[in-house]
Amino acid sequence: MIELKLNIDDEIMNFNIPQSWDEVTVEQFSNIYKVKQGLNDIEKTVALTSALTKIDEEFLYLMTPEQFKNISDCLSFMNEEVKQKQVESIQVGDETFYLKSDYDSLNLGEIASIEMLMESSSAGLLDVMPELLCIFLRKKKENGKLENFRNEHMERAEKFKAVKISDVNKLFLFFSSGKKASTATMKPSLVKRKPVKKKK
Repeated sequence: MIELKLNIDDEIMNFNIPQSWDEVTVEQFSNIYKVKQGLNDIEKTVALTSALTKIDEEFLYLMTPEQFKNISDCLSFMNEEVKQKQVESIQVGDETFYLKSDYDSLNLGEIASIEMLMESSSAGLLDVMPELLCIFLRKKKENGKLENFRNEHMERAEKFKAVKISDVNKLFLFFSSGKKASTATMKPSLVKRKPVKKKK
C-alpha cells in the first residue's frame, strides 16, 4: 500500500492506495464488476477508482485532475492479469479455511447455490465473489475431511470480503462463464483516446 496525503477542499486527507493485486481484496475486485453500464468516461473512471481504493466518489470528484492522476498512476498494476496462485488454505482472522478444489464433483446443494448466484449476477459470478467463496472455502473436521456445504455457510460472505483476490483468483477464472476474466482494460485514465482518422 502507498499512503497519499492530499489537500481536498481545505482539508488534509490520507488515502491508502493498493499497488498490486496482492493488496486488493475480494470485495474490491468484486465491486469493479458492479460498476453500472452506460457511464461516460469520467464517471466510469471515478467509479472504478472508488471500487479499488474505497475512496468515496464524492471525494474523487472534489480532486483536481493532478490529484486524481496521482491516484490513477498508483493503479498501473491494473494493466496486468491477476496471478493464479496454488493456495490450499486461507487464514481469515483466527480461522483457517481450505479450498475445495474438485470443482467437477459438486453435490446437489452446491450446484443449486451456484445456479442461484448465477441468476443474481450480471458478470458471471464475478460480482458475487464473497458469496461464491462460501461454497468453496471450508473448515476441516476432526477427521481431516472438509465439512459439507450447508446453507448457513452463506453467512460467511461478510468475512470472506477481506480475502485477497490473488489467493482465490484461480477459482473465479474457472467459474467466469468459461472465459478468462481480463483486467487489462480497466486502468483508470484521464486521457481520452484520439479517434483514428480514416484514409480518404
